[in-house]
Amino acid sequence: MWIKSAALVALFCCVAAQSPISDPCFANGASGVCLNKNETKLCDGEWVAGVCPGDDAVVCCLNNFGSCSAGALKGTCQSMSAQCDGVYHQGLCSGSEDVQCCLPSAADPPALVAAFADKNWNCADVACTTTVPAGSAQPNYECAEFVSRSLAAGGYIPGLTPTAPQSEFGSYSYKGKTYDLLWVSSQQGPPLGLQDFLGAAGWVQVGSAQAATVVFVDGSGGPYTHVAVGVAANTLDAHNMARYHEPTSFYTVNSMYAAGSVPTGSADEAVDVVPAGGEEDVLAAKLKPIDMP
Repeated sequence: MWIKSAALVALFCCVAAQSPISDPCFANGASGVCLNKNETKLCDGEWVAGVCPGDDAVVCCLNNFGSCSAGALKGTCQSMSAQCDGVYHQGLCSGSEDVQCCLPSAADPPALVAAFADKNWNCADVACTTTVPAGSAQPNYECAEFVSRSLAAGGYIPGLTPTAPQSEFGSYSYKGKTYDLLWVSSQQGPPLGLQDFLGAAGWVQVGSAQAATVVFVDGSGGPYTHVAVGVAANTLDAHNMARYHEPTSFYTVNSMYAAGSVPTGSADEAVDVVPAGGEEDVLAAKLKPIDMP
């Protein structure tokens, strides 16, 4: 009996020693990783006991990446190594590229555009390491790049993600032509810019603004030197200057474009634009205008 008992104890110890350290864990609607609290005190979120198998010291460290949303869908920011009972979407969470938004189902493309724009409207750079107050300059993250990345979040720019390197936006090949998606439009001078790409991609001019509508407006350099993106009916976000939920009437509108092949919301969400002059912020810049309303 003693020999058999000793063998069982040895077997139990062996199993306990093989506790799944670093395995994913889930609690309270969030994801985390199993860690041994006796070996590390580092946890970027909160400890939750009783979730991980094995020794009592093996506890779930819930990630503290926060929540995310796209339209009516609510989700959790988590590492892509964790299980997502839905669909991962990029560009809606802070942190590394590995941290993405886990939504219960695929989001509507315009909702993803709006969610990205609302999250990044005041970012000073693409990584959003710092933010700026409303109406402040963003010389390292200008208007066309902000709108282009918002469109990429909704899947409107084939082959580009919202976190792709700036160089991929600056030299984007589509149907045999190269477009600089950091540039507003060739109407302000070469090269081919965002407006030119939208025309080539089948986007159509519309008379009202809603989520994912691209709105070209007057900047300090005149028509087609600034661009904003729709996040809801008659509501726009923009960069340089940082603008959040401004009405379209804030700007002098040149033209508006909506995707011709991807749903952009129901007709009753659209509101007619009344082009008018808004306040004007001026920065001196010649090459790529950064002095925007």
